[in-house]
Amino acid sequence: GQATGTTYVLAPADVGKTIRVEVTGTNGGGSSAATSAQTATVAAAAPANTAAPAITGTARDGQTLSASDGTWTGTPTVTFSRQWQRCDSTGTDCAAIANATGATYALTPADVGTAIRVIVTATNGGGSATATSAPTATVAPAPPANTAAPTTSGTARDGQTLGSATGTWTGTPTVSLARQWRRCDSAGGACQDIQGATSSTYGLGQPDVGHTIRLRVTGTNAGGSSFADSSPTAVVAAQPPASSTAPAISGTARDGQTLTAQDGSWTGTAPIAIGHQWQRCNASGASCAAISGATGSAYELVPGDVGRTIRVDVTGTNGGGSATAESAQTAVVEAGPPVNDAPPRVTGTPRDGQALTASVGSWTGTPAITYTYGWRRCAPAGIDCANIPGASAATYVLTGADVGSTIRVRVTAANGGGQRSVDSDPTAAVDAIPPSNTTRPKLTGTPREGQELALDNGGFSGSTPLAYSYRWERCNAAGSGCTTIPGASAARYTLTAADAGSRVRGVVTAANPGGTDSAASDPTGVVTAKPPADPGTTDPPVDPPVDPPVDPPVDPVPATLGATQWRSSSGTGLRLRLGTLDPAASASFAIPARMLPARGDAGRAVGRITVYGANGKSHTWTLRYPRHGATLLRGTSANPRVDVLAAGLKASGLPAGIRLVKLTVYTRDATRPQALVPAGSEVELAAGVRSATGRLSSAKYRLAGGAR
Repeated sequence: GQATGTTYVLAPADVGKTIRVEVTGTNGGGSSAATSAQTATVAAAAPANTAAPAITGTARDGQTLSASDGTWTGTPTVTFSRQWQRCDSTGTDCAAIANATGATYALTPADVGTAIRVIVTATNGGGSATATSAPTATVAPAPPANTAAPTTSGTARDGQTLGSATGTWTGTPTVSLARQWRRCDSAGGACQDIQGATSSTYGLGQPDVGHTIRLRVTGTNAGGSSFADSSPTAVVAAQPPASSTAPAISGTARDGQTLTAQDGSWTGTAPIAIGHQWQRCNASGASCAAISGATGSAYELVPGDVGRTIRVDVTGTNGGGSATAESAQTAVVEAGPPVNDAPPRVTGTPRDGQALTASVGSWTGTPAITYTYGWRRCAPAGIDCANIPGASAATYVLTGADVGSTIRVRVTAANGGGQRSVDSDPTAAVDAIPPSNTTRPKLTGTPREGQELALDNGGFSGSTPLAYSYRWERCNAAGSGCTTIPGASAARYTLTAADAGSRVRGVVTAANPGGTDSAASDPTGVVTAKPPADPGTTDPPVDPPVDPPVDPPVDPVPATLGATQWRSSSGTGLRLRLGTLDPAASASFAIPARMLPARGDAGRAVGRITVYGANGKSHTWTLRYPRHGATLLRGTSANPRVDVLAAGLKASGLPAGIRLVKLTVYTRDATRPQALVPAGSEVELAAGVRSATGRLSSAKYRLAGGAR
C-alpha cells in the first residue's frame, strides 16, 4: 500500500536501506513538499520464537520422530537448524545425538529408556535464536518381528535328523530365539508341540511317521515376543526294516525235536511285523528250498529232514518296506532214536505148553524202526529176570522150566538214531500141567530075601521137571491087601526076611507145582526066604547112607559071613556081613592090611558099623581114624570100639541082643581108584563072633576079584 501515514512500519524490504519522509503541504494555494534527512541504514529484525517446536511420532525403537520448527518472527529469510537430544527418562540431563540434525530422527536401541527432544535454531540477518521442544515419552524397545520365516532341512523319514534355521528377526536387541518342534497332520495343520523337542535338530521317530513337522521360532526381548513357523516338512515316512543281528536257531537237530527261531535284532520303524519261512538244505547248507507250511516261529523236525540241514528266513515288514535275513544252517539232522509211548504187552495163557505172543507196544522215532524180542524168566514178583536162551521170536511156548515164574518180553526197537529196550509187565505166575501117569512103573530084580529090587519111574506127562518119590508096599501072596513098608523110600529096595512069603510092589509118585500123581508097579512074585547075604551096595557118599533095617536070619547057622567090594570115581570100599545065632557081644574080622582104610584119611569118615537086634531095630556108627592112635572110633565111649589089629579089625562093646553085624570100610582115592581085589584073583576073609555067654563061632568067605 501507500506509506502515507504519519508512521511507517519498517518491513524486510527496508533492511539495508535508509528511510526519509517527504512531507507535502497543501492548501488552497497549492502544495509543496519537503524531504527529511534520511535515517540510518535499516537493520534486519532478529528471529523470535512464538510457538515452541514439537515432536510427532511413536517413541519406540525403530520408529521415526518428526520435528516441527514451531512459530518464529524475524526478518526473512529466517533459516532453521535442528539438533536432536537424548535425555534421561525425566526429559532432563540431555545430550546431543551425534549427526541427528534432520527434521526427522529414527529411534535406535540406544534411545530405549530415554526421552528425546529437539532444539530448533532460527537464523536471519538479524541474528539467531533457539527453541526446545518438549521431551517425548520414554522411548520403548521395539518388539521382535520376523522378517524371514524359519526353515527346516533333512529327510522326512523315521530315524533321520532334521536341522533348522531360525529365519531373520528385527527388534530391540537382544532378541532371544527359542525353538519348538511341532507334529502336524499330513496337511501341515492341527500342530501340537513335541514335548522336549527344543533344540536346533530333531530326530524323527516312530510317532512322527505319517505326520508333517514344523519348527516354531519365538523371538523375545524387553518389548515382547512373537513367533514364526516354518513350512511343514513332507509327510514323515517309515524307516524300512533292517537286520542288525542275524537270526539264529535253537534246539536239537534230531527228528522229532522242535527247532525255535531266534528272530535276531531289527532296526526300522515300529511296529515291525516278523514272518518266518523254514528252509530245508543239503548237508553243507546249500540248495535250500522252502518247507511247505513251515511259517511259524517253531518247526518240528520230520523224517524227511534226516541227513539234511535246516535254516530259517526271517522277514521284517513295516510301512517303509520289507527286508529278509537268514540264519546259519543247523547241524545235519540226526535220526530220532526210538521212543516208547506204550510198553510191549504179552497175551496168552501163562501155562506150561501154551504160547505167549508179544506186541511191540507203541513207538515213535525215525522210520524204519525194526523190532527184536527177548523173552525173560522172572521171579514170581516180576523181578530178578534172566534171559531165556534162544527165545527171540514174537511168540514163546512155555516150558516146564517156566512153571512158577513170571514171564516178560523185552522188545528192542532200533533205527538209524540208536536203539532202546523196554520190558512188558510180567505175566501171572506160569501154571504147571499136573503130572499124569502114562506108563506104569516096572520092577526088576529077583524076589528073594537079600536081593535088591529096582523100580523105574514109568512114564508121566506134565510140566517138567518132575520130582519123583517112592514107597514100597508089602502085599499078601495074592498081590492084594498091600501096606506101606516103613522106611522104604528109595528107588531100590533090598528084600528082607519080613518080605518072605509076600509079594512086593513099588509106588512112584510124580510131583510138580501143578500137583501129584502116583502109579504102582505090578507086584513081584512071592518072595522066598534065604540065609542072610549081602544085598549089594551102591557107591557110598562121604558118609554112606544107613542100610535099611532087616530082620535077623530066620534060621541062622552059628555064624555066616558075606562080603562085597566096589570101586567108584571117589574111591574103593569093602562091606562085610556077619550073622549069628547067638546074640553077639563082640566080633572080629580078618582082613588083609591092603584092604584097610589109608592112614592119610585121619579125621575123616573111613567106614561105618551097623548092628541089628533080634527085633529088627538097627544102630549105625561112623568110623574115623583119630588124630592120634590106631583105633577106629565114632568118637564117644558109649559107642562100640573098633580096634585095628594085625590081622584085621575087632568090634567090641556091642549092644545086647545083636544078631547081625555089617561092617563097611572105604578109602577115598579120586585120582586112580583101584579095586581091592583085582579081577582074576580072590582073597579069603574070616570072621569070628563071641556071644554074651562066651560061645565062639566063626565063618569064612572067599571074595572073588573085580569090583562093581
